[in-house]
Amino acid sequence: AKHWSATDVLVSSLRQIDTEVFRERTLNYRNKAQHRHGPRLDFGHVANIVREFPKGSLVAYSFGDTAPLMGADLLPVLAEEAERLRSAFIAYRELVQGHWHAKGGA
Repeated sequence: AKHWSATDVLVSSLRQIDTEVFRERTLNYRNKAQHRHGPRLDFGHVANIVREFPKGSLVAYSFGDTAPLMGADLLPVLAEEAERLRSAFIAYRELVQGHWHAKGGA
C-alpha cells in the first residue's frame, strides 16, 4: 500500500495506538493480563514476584504488590485510546475504499 496516499494517514494513526504513555497510564494492563496477572480494577492488590539475573549472581527475586487501577482514572485514558483506535479504523477504511474504487468497485 506504499503507493497510496491514505497509507501515510493509516501508518501515522497506528503509531498512536498502544503507546508507551498509554501502557504507563494503564500499568501495562493488556500485556500483563494476557501473560501474567494484570492489576485489579478499583479494589484488590496483585502480588508480584519478579525474577532478575543481576551481574555476579545467578538469579534474584523481588517481592511486592501492585495496587489496583482506579476506574475514575482509567476511563478517560480508555476513552482517549478508543478515539485513536477509531481514527485508525477510519484511515484503514479509506485505504480499502481507495483500492476498491481503483479496481472498479462500486
